[in-house]
Parts: sequence; structure tokens; C-alpha cells
Amino acid sequence: MKKLVLSCVGVLLAFSLSGCGALVDTDTPKSSELSSQYDFYSDSVNEIRTGMKITPEQADDVFIALTECGLNEKVTYISDRKASDATYYNVSYGGNSLDVYLNDGAVQQVKSGDDVLYPVEQIHNVLMDYELTPVDLKSGSGEVAGQYAYISITKKQLQKITDYNFKEFAESRVENSGYNWVSIVCDDGTGICFAGSSTLTASYGKLNDKKTVEEVISTITLNDDGNYTLPSFD
Repeated sequence: MKKLVLSCVGVLLAFSLSGCGALVDTDTPKSSELSSQYDFYSDSVNEIRTGMKITPEQADDVFIALTECGLNEKVTYISDRKASDATYYNVSYGGNSLDVYLNDGAVQQVKSGDDVLYPVEQIHNVLMDYELTPVDLKSGSGEVAGQYAYISITKKQLQKITDYNFKEFAESRVENSGYNWVSIVCDDGTGICFAGSSTLTASYGKLNDKKTVEEVISTITLNDDGNYTLPSFD
């Protein structure tokens, strides 16, 4: 009888600790493989399961999604966050964090800031955050003879844009804009100019006071497949 009582107490204690996050059953169909691949797996799924209030199997799927998005250390803290249209979880590890959006325990999205990393990477297009600033071009008599337009960003922002970001900007802000030229101006004096607002080519280099390129570093050309190949923007 005494042994039976002690056994029951042990079971109750295990359930109690599990509810507090101190003990989590990680014996799942994927646990053995994940444990062999990641030495921070066990600690992380414990934190994920209790922090997100999901099953061990669901926690495995969250863990896998996070590793695909850069998780390389154990999860140390999870907090609930609220956006205007959703509730999500901010997952901290090392000096980094990722935002996880769930639907009935299943991963819908993983984001880093404005960038979507999972299920399909969608890098936020900073070029589309800024409205074009138009500038009048005047003739010798002072009459307006045309306009050019530009946006101003940092060099670090330019270095992070993707080919898709560039294409979206070219098609949405440059093509058929009617400006004499459209430029992307960086804070170090360099930038990109679409001469004649043509999206077939653009020049990257040192800009002058009218936001056109006076020293060409590289030329960006629309490829036959309809995409662009960007330089490194050093």
C-alpha cells in the first residue's frame, strides 16, 4: 500500500511539474532524430511547448520551422505579442529573436521584423516604404520643362534589397512614371538612376546634385527572363 501511495504521488508530481514547464515528455516520433541533430532540442521544445501551450508534436514542428529560419541555440524565453490582426509569439535565443504565428498549434508564419522567413521567404521591400519626391526641371527662361523624382534610403538598406525588391520598385514606381529620371539616393552619396524612367537599364554609382550618376560603378540590366541581377552595392 505504501509503495502504491508513493507511486501515485510521483505521477501527480510529474503532472504538476509538466504543467509548470519543468518536465515535458519529448518522446515523440521526431524527438530521437531531432535530439541527435541538435543538442539544444530538448531544452527548446520544453520552452516552446509551455510558452505556446501546444502539444509535444506541435512543438517539434515549431522547432523545425525555427531551425529553418536560423535558430542555432536553445530557446531561452517566449512572450505573447499582439498585432492589430493577430496574436503571435516572440521567441528569444542568444541575442536574437523570431516571431511565430500559429493557427490551432500549426505554424503559419515565422518572421524576423518585417521579413517573412517561413514558409516562403519574403524579404520586406524597403524601397516601397517611401513615396517619390518630385523635383521640377526648369528651362533657361524659368519655365518647368519636366520633372525627376527620387527616394532616399541608407546604404545598408540598399545592400539588403533583393532582385525581386528591385523589380517591384522598377515596375511600380519607375515604369510609365513620366519622370525624366527616377533615382534611389543613398546616404553615402551613391545611388541608382533610371535614366528616362526606363526599366531596361539602371546605373549605380556616385550621384551628382541632380541625382543622376556621374561616376558609374555598375550597370543593372533587365535580363531575358524579366528579372534583374544586382551588384553587391559595396
